[in-house]
Amino acid sequence: MISEIITLPMKYAGKKISMRAYFYFLVLLMQVPFPVFSQQKNIQFQHLQTDAGLSHSDILCIMQDSRGFMWFGTEDGLNKYDGYKFTVYKNNGNKNSLSDNYINDLKEDTNGDIWIATLDGGLNKYDRQKTPK
Repeated sequence: MISEIITLPMKYAGKKISMRAYFYFLVLLMQVPFPVFSQQKNIQFQHLQTDAGLSHSDILCIMQDSRGFMWFGTEDGLNKYDGYKFTVYKNNGNKNSLSDNYINDLKEDTNGDIWIATLDGGLNKYDRQKTPK
């Protein structure tokens, strides 16, 4: 039956403690107020705009890659932020440049390559192995 006392293999002063008594002890223990302290953090925000090198003020997608770089897809190019400055990637007519400047989405694959979805140019791959450092 369910009403039978289930004993635990724990012993207290030579007597077995029932499961019900153990449960009530835990509930009672949770009622004891413990001091809780939160850490006060001084969070600072940095506002990055076009005057800092961002190619367009409308951000359409944001991604942080596995190396810590922040990537911003805008209506006018792909922007990589290293914490100090922006590097802007745009379509410049070269077959190895972005196929379109309007960036819809960004994803990183398991190889660390960045996949860039554009509005009119389809899908682009930023291959880190072929990119000069």
